[in-house]
Amino acid sequence: KSCSRKILAARNVHKAFLYACALLDLDVDWIYPEKFTHLCSCDITAEDVKKKLLECEVLPDAVYLTSPDYLGNILDIKSISSVCDEFGVPVIVDNAHGAYLHFLKKTIHPIDEGAYICCDSAHKTLPVLTGGAYLHFSEKAKHLALKAESALSLFASTSPSYIILQSLDMCNAYLDSEYKNELENTVKSVKLLKEQLTDKGFIFDNSEPLKLVLNLKKTGISAESIILSFKKHKIEPEFYDNDYIVMMFTPQIDENGYKRVFEAFSDVKC
Repeated sequence: KSCSRKILAARNVHKAFLYACALLDLDVDWIYPEKFTHLCSCDITAEDVKKKLLECEVLPDAVYLTSPDYLGNILDIKSISSVCDEFGVPVIVDNAHGAYLHFLKKTIHPIDEGAYICCDSAHKTLPVLTGGAYLHFSEKAKHLALKAESALSLFASTSPSYIILQSLDMCNAYLDSEYKNELENTVKSVKLLKEQLTDKGFIFDNSEPLKLVLNLKKTGISAESIILSFKKHKIEPEFYDNDYIVMMFTPQIDENGYKRVFEAFSDVKC
């Protein structure tokens, strides 16, 4: 079977990817992790990607990945990109939850790790109005930028929100000034909070630095008991189900915010 109009994609893609494939009549060949953990996560490796590429009679148009995923798991984009470069296949990354990754002490942003194209939902981790995002092209993908402009003229609105665009411009100025120092302090604060809560018996999965991902089954506690305590302290998590509670932090959270989170966890009735 021909793979000439096919995308290799990790199985935890956002539904917007599926809609785009339907509109463009693209087939999808799914890459599954060796071990399933959650619908929102797909921990695939460079070896997984290489195996799928070797199986194709005709190489796909791209490999599409989500990193970080909703549970904070970061893929080894550098190794995966290296494998894909060997095959001449571009890597596209949905970096919705990682717009800030370039500004860490050591960048782990997908573009810096070898991805061709990367979309950052700025409104998730940066002070940007909802709907504000960046589409990045690496040096090796510059030839695709003009095609993207053409695609935008077909799919995007002719009446964009200039308030959202202005918030992106204001954010750019912020990123170019004090953001790096504030981000570093936030990463330290989240790390300290995680250590304090771990000492109290809560078990967190490894995740990108601005998330706390509480593993409910390993901790041996119900989501309901924690959410009740959160509501008492006027705290809303980013996401929760029977397996995980996910919390996201930004430099806009002050010291009192971390204190409230610690107190909310401390008040949980096991």
